Amino acid sequence: MVKTWSFNTTIRNPERMENMLRALAELEGRNFDQDGQEAFFGLQIKKRLYKPERRTLGEQDLIDAVYAEDTADDLEDGIVQRILDKYRGDVDAAGRGRTAAGVLNRFGLCAALQSKGAVVITDLAKKWLKHEISDEELFTKFFLKWQYPNEIEAGYGDYNIRPFVGTLKLISLVNKKWAERGKTPVGLSKLEFQLFAPALIKEDQIEDYANRIIAFRTEKESKSGKDKTDFINEYSIARAQEIFGAGKKIETALGDLKDYTDSSLRYFRVSGLIALRGGDTHIDIAKDKEVEVRAIIENIPATARGFASYEEYFDYLNNTEAVPLPWQNEGDLVQITENLSEVLKQEAGEENVAEYLSKIQSLTSSGKVESLEAKLNEVRIKKLKDLRYNIDALNECIGRLETIMSRGYETLTARPSLDFEWYTSRALMVLNDATDIAPSYTIGDDGIPIGFRSNISDIECYYESFGMTVETTLLLGRDQWYAEGQPVMRHHRDFEERSGFEKTFCIFVAPFVHRDTLNTFWGSNTAGYEGKRQIIIPLSLEQFVAVLKIARDKIASGGLSHTELLSLLQNFADKIADFNNPSDWITAFPGLIEAWA
Repeated sequence: MVKTWSFNTTIRNPERMENMLRALAELEGRNFDQDGQEAFFGLQIKKRLYKPERRTLGEQDLIDAVYAEDTADDLEDGIVQRILDKYRGDVDAAGRGRTAAGVLNRFGLCAALQSKGAVVITDLAKKWLKHEISDEELFTKFFLKWQYPNEIEAGYGDYNIRPFVGTLKLISLVNKKWAERGKTPVGLSKLEFQLFAPALIKEDQIEDYANRIIAFRTEKESKSGKDKTDFINEYSIARAQEIFGAGKKIETALGDLKDYTDSSLRYFRVSGLIALRGGDTHIDIAKDKEVEVRAIIENIPATARGFASYEEYFDYLNNTEAVPLPWQNEGDLVQITENLSEVLKQEAGEENVAEYLSKIQSLTSSGKVESLEAKLNEVRIKKLKDLRYNIDALNECIGRLETIMSRGYETLTARPSLDFEWYTSRALMVLNDATDIAPSYTIGDDGIPIGFRSNISDIECYYESFGMTVETTLLLGRDQWYAEGQPVMRHHRDFEERSGFEKTFCIFVAPFVHRDTLNTFWGSNTAGYEGKRQIIIPLSLEQFVAVLKIARDKIASGGLSHTELLSLLQNFADKIADFNNPSDWITAFPGLIEAWA
């Protein structure tokens, strides 16, 4: 049997997991037997979460429906059923449903197991879907509990590991041993992680693996040129054979280890406890989380604990307090404060933060930590303002946004939607002379976003004469309306009241704007939200990119001011009065964008 742990590579990031969970929630209360499993796979197709290959679909009308590029609607039930019929032969639709549910079960977000009867979506999952629990909180607390063996997944009887805790201990020990040799700790290289972390299945391997990594690294550094390349290749092959046995093709084995690494790192980074170093070549402990990681290493074993039953383990996963965060004590909070203060000085400059550090001395220890984390994130975001009129950065943003919906798109962050907000906010920082642009994401010490802050607009923009919020989503179908309709209007109203601007706009950007979403915003624009009209402008991703391209030309020919952006927004708003329905209103958008050039 293969001796590795991994996340299911079918669900490669938290966003896909969330979307799958939304689909599964529609089956809550239904038995997860073969029919239920097939129904779940059908929902994945219906909501465009899974796109069957053209050769599987065969018939042209099915191919056209699945691969349509100009719609936000779910697939029709009749189309979905015909597609499911294609899976009656060699490929098992029910099996695909079980596979997708596996990761959701693992996290304790649902009970979707044939042996357990009806599908249950847990209270924890429902809070997460409502964004009442952040990714960081959900995943960090899960990672501290995640273990093999467990009562949900079979086949891990000879394992005894909490993979995340074990990984932190391995990185920390390698850093310690490397420092003892007079070297600067660098964490683990991607290759070192691939060859050892996924195969860490027992705590007593940590010391041995750390020694082997140091030996591998030392031998590698003693070589150069072809000798170095040959050594790395030969070592990797030998290690893959050690892990998988001689029966697996080397190319496949090495590819699997790379996939396991990429998948796990997408999730692990959400915790904020690890960071990427050296231009994405190394995995290390985040500088601003060193105290927290030390507390984990000292207080939480890397070994698995025993459970008397599936029910006991399931309840354990659902209880966010089952493993208290070990740094929530006065002594560690004081050390976290000291560590964050030093990191803040390094990133902002000691003179720039001296007054701030003096002001927070009256806060409680937990209050200081919360304030310092927010201040550090603010400093990291402000560094992005140097992007103003940077055409190269804008070109990168445009290129990434144009391909973000493509099948081969590789995310920078843990979530495609976080990439969407990241590149949108960077583009806005390039464009013009805003007094402040405040995205809702939190940035890790590697300079890459790790998650969202909740209950605020995705991006808040403050200009001299007006305010603007920007909301981005990759959701399609009615899920777009369910998840975005009310929150967008609520977030914008909160911004209107906080900002004090007399004139404000909201831009909503999605690959395609669903008709229900459009009609909801039309109601806010014409009849009002909470007694007052708003201006919410729903743009397709293609239209938003067209605006960015025109803005790029304006910058290249002499600059772009916020007053020019205001004129475009006002033109969108003025057209509302010219139409009786939103469909006619948005048909005017391409002309307005073109005229802005």
